[in-house]
Order: sequence, then structure tokens, then C-alpha cells
Amino acid sequence: MSSPKIWESMTNNRSINLKWFIFSTILFYGYYFKPDISEYVSLAVRWQLWWFVCTLVSWSGLLVLVGYASALFKQIPKWLHTANELIYPFYILHQTVIVALAFYIVQWDASIAVKSMSLLLGASLVCILLCYYVVKPIGIFRYLFGLKSKRVVYKSLSQQGVVSDASV
Repeated sequence: MSSPKIWESMTNNRSINLKWFIFSTILFYGYYFKPDISEYVSLAVRWQLWWFVCTLVSWSGLLVLVGYASALFKQIPKWLHTANELIYPFYILHQTVIVALAFYIVQWDASIAVKSMSLLLGASLVCILLCYYVVKPIGIFRYLFGLKSKRVVYKSLSQQGVVSDASV
């Protein structure tokens, strides 16, 4: 689907596809909960109707999903550049943070689910905070974690139109 006309068509017709999806969903459940029509149509016809309705729901749902997604996600969000920049420091820090937190969390008198979720959320939060408030703003840590200097990053982002030149 490399043709821009196809994507544009799905974006422009997303509300029509949504109406088809709602209609086909009503038709699907109407057929599913229908009274017995076996005396009027054969088993083969009933299966053909069933697969037609299922296919209609599937395709209209897919077109709605792709149409709305392509309309909503045309612009790259600004937080994605920051997340992309800090993914390597996050990767470097996460194992150390997990081991340090796990040393204390395994001693809790709680279920394994509580311990696992606490470790997941705690390690993620600590790594994000360390990356954002320690690694990103301090030049020596930027260098140690393999990040470009702030000037290079802002110059690149301003050329892409993500940030204005005034913020450099």
C-alpha cells in the first residue's frame, strides 16, 4: 500500500467506513441472535450469509481503524524525539535499576504478582526519571551515555522544524 492515493482515500472516507462498520456490526449481531430460519434457507446459504457478514465486519473495521489512525498520526509527536534520544541510556540503566530494586522487593511479604508489578513500574519510573533529569540535562552524563551534545541535537531538531531556533 505504497500509493498515497489509497491512504488519502482511507483517511477521507473514514466516517463512511465507520457507518458501514456500525451497520455491519448490527447486521452481524442481528444474524447471530436471529430466530431460526432453517426452514426458509438451506445450510449452505446460511453459511454463505454468515461468512459474508463476518467478512463485512472485518473489512469495514479494518478500514475504519486504518483511516482514523492515518488521520490522527500524521504528525510526529514532540515527545517521541526525546524518547528516541534517551532510549540508549534507558537501556544501559535498566538492568542495574532492576537488580537494585529486586534485591529489596523480593523480601516483601506479598504475592508474586504484586512484586512483579512493583518491580516493573518502579524500575520503569526510576529509569525514566534518571534519564530525563540526570542524563539529559548534564553534559558529562550525556557524553558518558553516548548522547550528542545539546547544541547538535537542537540544531538537528530545528532543521527538521520540531523546535524553533529561538529555543536553542
